[in-house]
Amino acid sequence: MTILWAGLLVLAAVFLRRAIRGRRVGDVPFCGACEYNLTGLQSTTCPECGTTIQDDIGNPITIVHGYRKRSPARVMFASLLMLTALFAFVINITQLKNNWIQFAPTFWVTSLADDGKQDALDELIRRINASSLSAEQISDAIEIGLQIQAAPDSHPLLAEWMDFLGSALIAQQMTIAQESKFFENAVTCTLVPRPVIRSGELLPVEIHYQTRGPSNLPARFGLRAYWMEATTRIGDAHVHVPNEGFSSASILGTTGSGTVTVQGARPVELPPGDYEIVCTANRRVFLKATMVPEQDVPDFEIVDVLRAPIKIIESDAPDLITSTPEPELASTIRKCIAVESIKVFAGKRWGQYFESEVSIGGFRHQPPGSTIFQPAMLPSPPRNLAFRTIIRAGQFEQRLGSARCLGGKQMGHHSSFPLDEENEFIDDLLSAETVTVILRSDVEVARRTVDMTNIWEGEIRFDNVPITVTGRTPKPASSGR
Repeated sequence: MTILWAGLLVLAAVFLRRAIRGRRVGDVPFCGACEYNLTGLQSTTCPECGTTIQDDIGNPITIVHGYRKRSPARVMFASLLMLTALFAFVINITQLKNNWIQFAPTFWVTSLADDGKQDALDELIRRINASSLSAEQISDAIEIGLQIQAAPDSHPLLAEWMDFLGSALIAQQMTIAQESKFFENAVTCTLVPRPVIRSGELLPVEIHYQTRGPSNLPARFGLRAYWMEATTRIGDAHVHVPNEGFSSASILGTTGSGTVTVQGARPVELPPGDYEIVCTANRRVFLKATMVPEQDVPDFEIVDVLRAPIKIIESDAPDLITSTPEPELASTIRKCIAVESIKVFAGKRWGQYFESEVSIGGFRHQPPGSTIFQPAMLPSPPRNLAFRTIIRAGQFEQRLGSARCLGGKQMGHHSSFPLDEENEFIDDLLSAETVTVILRSDVEVARRTVDMTNIWEGEIRFDNVPITVTGRTPKPASSGR
């Protein structure tokens, strides 16, 4: 269409020029080069411009006849035609400038999308949806997306590219090799141990992960990664009991992150020196609505071999964990903590255990006494906190687990802990409606983290915490106690 209007514009310009010059009328001779009146002239050249106007025998060469007479009607018509063609041409050029990407070759569109041009990626997706690209062109675009997914830096269109890959995955446009790359790139892992320990101490180890996945998968799909059978060693020495449990991470969304704690730490009985810790973790990726990781066949399996340096010092070296008593901070720290719920499951059918939730900083989901969901923010603590948690009901007392949080951060802590049914004061617990929860600082809890070297020393107490008891009724009061 733009070419058509360009042609009409040229024709209108020619017509306007001829209309302005006018038509020749009459027989008066004029020089064809300069319009000089040649009436009565016997020379073969124009006296005005010197152009040869006739040959030696009188045949005219550049002589034209008649005065030019301009028609106002023709000039006006030609002008209107010129303006119309010009306006239409400008409109089409503007549209072409705004939509030029539609006419660009696919390899150029893909390259521009790789450079972070939103309109280019939109055009690429439009062409794929319109089935106007070959399988090879789609594969080339998928390869670009996989490179963006695997890059350490965040691409300006990372979320859009991930959704593009998600659409390609569901539409089965990926090759088997591309699917493997997609699942492998979806989670990137880093091994994070405590960098320095004393010989004979436990070595805490975490796997920090980041996810890069799509957000546009259909509702019937869930994309999750499960870490199975992690083993951790220094040389030939296992520093953790081989872990056959699993932790999971959702891969839906672009910027997810989290931590997998490697359980079962053993004392590291190695002489002082610099070492490398190697963690081998089997990662299974599932793309389905429901799954049982131990039983279902995964869509993809990845063996992560992660490495990190550590330093072991003398066993009698000064303790690397210190605690600082600052009693003036007790009230401030207490405001950063909420005991969300305490439950006791005492029935034989489900086992016997405590379940508790302690929030430190961030959202507090259910303030005490509320009957509806009322989220509220807890301030982050000003110091590192590492607590051993104790529950007390009458004369009954038992450890409930631990809770910890880095200063300036937030941590929701959920723990399940075996219930000591042999405790002679168990009936005090099973008949209680409220309990006391004590958070007591403990360097051993901090020692099980990878990054705490100093903690606040003190105790935080919560009285009259509601408790829910399920599965057993207390013994009669005449039990002989």
